[in-house]
Amino acid sequence: MPLVSIVIPCYNQAKFLDQAIRSALGQTHRDLEVVVINDGSTDNTPEVAGRFLSDPRLRLMNQRNAGLPAARNSGIRESRGEFINFLDSDDWLAEDMIETLVSTLIENPEASFSYCDLQITDSNGTPLNTFSVGTAREVVNGDIFGSLVIGGYFPPLAVLLRRSVLDEVGWFDEDLGGHADYDLWLRASAKGHRALYVDRKLAYYRAHDGSMSCNWQHMSSTREAAFGKIARLCPERFAQAVNQMIEDREDMYRAHTWLDNQYKELKKWVDELQKGKDWLEGQWRMLQECVKNRDAMIDAMRKELQELKHQRRERIAK
Repeated sequence: MPLVSIVIPCYNQAKFLDQAIRSALGQTHRDLEVVVINDGSTDNTPEVAGRFLSDPRLRLMNQRNAGLPAARNSGIRESRGEFINFLDSDDWLAEDMIETLVSTLIENPEASFSYCDLQITDSNGTPLNTFSVGTAREVVNGDIFGSLVIGGYFPPLAVLLRRSVLDEVGWFDEDLGGHADYDLWLRASAKGHRALYVDRKLAYYRAHDGSMSCNWQHMSSTREAAFGKIARLCPERFAQAVNQMIEDREDMYRAHTWLDNQYKELKKWVDELQKGKDWLEGQWRMLQECVKNRDAMIDAMRKELQELKHQRRERIAK
């Protein structure tokens, strides 16, 4: 079986690191190495990672704080695997994730990376919602460049990537912070590297206040920078993707306009039906009142008839 490298960058996330490392070392695919990059943490990250150093598959590398992309690049530099996965220290993997994605890539040598569905959780690991990577885009297999230009829809922990792709397209751009992984998928896809999606929730993404993704200003600026970079590197592919987005938007607008017109016509028809219903209900109430008055009149006449009969019998008896 091929060697798989799982790179775990960590900066002050010691409280989650134990679970991340255990999920990596506990994979059913046993031919792997786990490279933990301590990116200048000031908490007890070295102590947590140190508990696992008795396992020869794990290595701990300490460096000055350089940021998430730089820590991932350090992990690439220290790794030896044919395939590589980037697991953030606050996330974790299902035990058969690596085995599943490795098998997918071995069975499909034309694919450069495979990725799976994920489960978003809160800080305690409790599932938060029903988001699915597979339903986030129409195209999730093969050439996913257009799907990516719409926006990032999967985090790096869900991906298993061939090392050869990194050698060809380059590593993480250390200037792009929280969108360095997005930039990498864009560059790989733009260069023709194809993806395969596995529709199973094998990756667990923990959403909490300490996540970089919660810094909206940073995420917005780095996404814009990633778009600018891919537009410069692959202008034709980017232009095609943007043009397709515009065409899709126009199709959606036309569909929305048609639906809006249909809604207006239907509403007009429903309003007319409501008027007819209101009129019939008014007629029904009037009829009910007439019947009620008639019944009261009949009852009164019956009583009067009974009284007359009674008086007649009394006169006869006398």
